[in-house]
Amino acid sequence: MKLNIDCMRAILLEVENVSYGKSLPFQSLVSALPNYSTDDISYSVLKLKEAEYIKASTLNADNTTMIIAINDITYNGHQFLESIRDNNVWKKTKAIASKIGATSVSAITQIASSVVASIIKSTLGI
Repeated sequence: MKLNIDCMRAILLEVENVSYGKSLPFQSLVSALPNYSTDDISYSVLKLKEAEYIKASTLNADNTTMIIAINDITYNGHQFLESIRDNNVWKKTKAIASKIGATSVSAITQIASSVVASIIKSTLGI
């Protein structure tokens, strides 16, 4: 399955809104993101978990991983989200990723960091 980076961003933005100590049930996440298929959301949650950007409760049965709830966003998840929160940064990140054909989580992270660094340099006149 193809990784949907827009879905990943939407998930992180949604998880960030959950109160401290509370979990976000998977079905609530699906309801909150009607623009994405359940498959896209499931796959994106699993990849965000593998990247250690979120903590999620899962259940493995019959060679299938079912997502129960998203429990938390990690420090690295917050860092990543902060680098892609701004819509202009996100658009530039996606454009660069598309141009070079790199849409892995680690590539998006590096591209977003570089875009932010470039904006900082131009703002400071460095």
